[in-house]
Amino acid sequence: MTFSIPQTFKELQEARDHFASLLRGPSTEAAFQELFSRCPYVLSRALPLRLEPTDIQPLARPGKSDPDFIFYPRSSGPLGSFGVIELKRPDTTLITKPRKGVVLLSRDVSTAVAQAQRYSRELRAKLAPRLTSNLILGANDYVFIVAGLSDELVTKLTPGMLHETLESLLPTRCQIIPYDQLFERFESSLHLNIVYLTPLGRSTIRNLESLVELARSGRVERGQITEANLMEIQKAGRTERWQISEANMDFWCTIEDRWRAGGYIGTSISRVIDRPYWCVQGTDDLATESPAHLEFPWYVLRLVECLESSLRLHKILAQAQSASTPIESLRCSLPVSAANVLAEAIERCRATRMRSTWMQPTDGDVQLLGRLGLARMCSVDAGEVYYEIDPLLLDLWQ
Repeated sequence: MTFSIPQTFKELQEARDHFASLLRGPSTEAAFQELFSRCPYVLSRALPLRLEPTDIQPLARPGKSDPDFIFYPRSSGPLGSFGVIELKRPDTTLITKPRKGVVLLSRDVSTAVAQAQRYSRELRAKLAPRLTSNLILGANDYVFIVAGLSDELVTKLTPGMLHETLESLLPTRCQIIPYDQLFERFESSLHLNIVYLTPLGRSTIRNLESLVELARSGRVERGQITEANLMEIQKAGRTERWQISEANMDFWCTIEDRWRAGGYIGTSISRVIDRPYWCVQGTDDLATESPAHLEFPWYVLRLVECLESSLRLHKILAQAQSASTPIESLRCSLPVSAANVLAEAIERCRATRMRSTWMQPTDGDVQLLGRLGLARMCSVDAGEVYYEIDPLLLDLWQ
C-alpha cells in the first residue's frame, strides 16, 4: 500500500504562490507541467475527485505522444476513479462562436479532448487486471482538460448557458477546468485553521513524548531554564546543554532533525537551530564568542517550547479524535466561542509583535484555553491580566 505524506502548510503556501506567479505572467505549458509534477497535491486538492498526491503520475516526455498526467489509486484496495489530465496554455481559446446561437469547442480543445480520450482507453486497458480482480466492472474513467481562463467563458456564454453548453459539447465525465478556477479550488483547500495533518496514532505520540523528554533533560542538567532565570544562570557560568559548543550544537540539531523527520505539528516553521547561522562567515567553525554564546540559549529555549507545544497540540487533537470527532484542524476540537477568543488574541499578539496579550480571566473560554495550555497567565498590569499564547500558534494559526 502507498501512503501519502501530508504536506506542511509552508509547502502548500509556496505551491500556491508559485501557481499565482505563473498566472500573473505569460507562462508556458511546460512551466505548469513542472509545478504540477513537483507538487501533485495541487491537482489532488483541486480536482473534483477524492485523490491522493501519490495517485497522480506525470508522463509527458519531449517528442513523445503521452498524456501530461494520469491518475489512479496506488493502494492495493478497490480501483475506483482513474483517468487523464491534459494541459494546454492559459491563453488557449476554449470555445468559438462561428455564428449566432452556435457554440463549438476550439480546435485546440477538441484535439486535446480526443487525445485524452484515447489515452484514457489505453489506461483502462492497462488497469484491466485490477478492474476484474476487484470486480469493479463499472469503475469510472475521467478526463480533465486544464486550459484557458474563465473570463472567456463568462464573456462568450450567458450564466444560464454556461454549464449546459459545456456539458453538451463534452463527452461524459470530461471537464474543462480553466487555470484560474483550478487555482481557486486549490487555494480554497488551504483554509485549514492551523495546519494540514493526519491525526497521529498512540505510538507516534509516544515517540514525540520521548523526544520532548530528551529535550527537557538536555535543556539544563540541573533545574529548568525559563526566561526569568536564564540570565542569572548565564552569569553563574554553568556549563550546560544550552551553551554553544560542537557537542551541544550536534545534540540540538539531532533533536530538531528527529522532530522534523516525524512530520509533527509545527515542523513547517523555519528551522530553529540552524548550524550555518552560528558559524564564522565562510567557514564551518562555530562562533562561540559574544553575541553567539548569549543568543544560543534563547534559541534552545525556543526549540524546547516548540517541541512541548507540538506535543500539547497533538494531544488535544488525539483526544478529540478518540471521541470520534472529525479532525482537520485544531479549531475543530475547540468550541466556536473559544476558537474565536483564541483567534482574536493571536491577532493582537501579531499586531504588537509580542507573545502576550490581555484577556479576561473570568471568561469561561479563556479558562478553557488555560487548561489546555494554549494560553498561560503571565502578568497583571493596571488590573488587566496578560496571557502568553502557545508559541506555535503564533506561527501556524490561519
